[in-house]
Amino acid sequence: MSPSIGAVGIETLRKTRPWVLFVSTVMVVNVGLHIVQLVLLAVLQSSMIAPGGALGRMIEFMLSAKIFTGILGVVIGCLFAWFALQYGRQIKVCLDTMDPPRLEDALQWQKRYWALQSVVFILTVVLVIAGAIVGAVLGASMAPRGG
Repeated sequence: MSPSIGAVGIETLRKTRPWVLFVSTVMVVNVGLHIVQLVLLAVLQSSMIAPGGALGRMIEFMLSAKIFTGILGVVIGCLFAWFALQYGRQIKVCLDTMDPPRLEDALQWQKRYWALQSVVFILTVVLVIAGAIVGAVLGASMAPRGG
């Protein structure tokens, strides 16, 4: 005799799936906004006449960094959306079949999603700290020297 999924578990899955699909939809919209931002930044960078010297190099660096982070946002957003959609799909399969192994599949995708969230969160914190250090060093190196 195989174990069954309890009524509370089924109801929880039914209530969870719309939220998972909502989150994945928001992620897809976020990816679209990142793509629009990248196009606008590329147009700005190609049409901009940067001043010479350190200021011009700094402006070009900042635009290039923003384009890089935008590309990173697209990649990460696509990953998040895909993981959330897979989780939502597995919930649907589980609810359609009422098969406990399908519940295990859904829970595995949930675990993968949150593991990805954790890794990206830690990397984001590290990159923000590194960016602050680089910004401080660059700012200090461009500061006028006293006399």
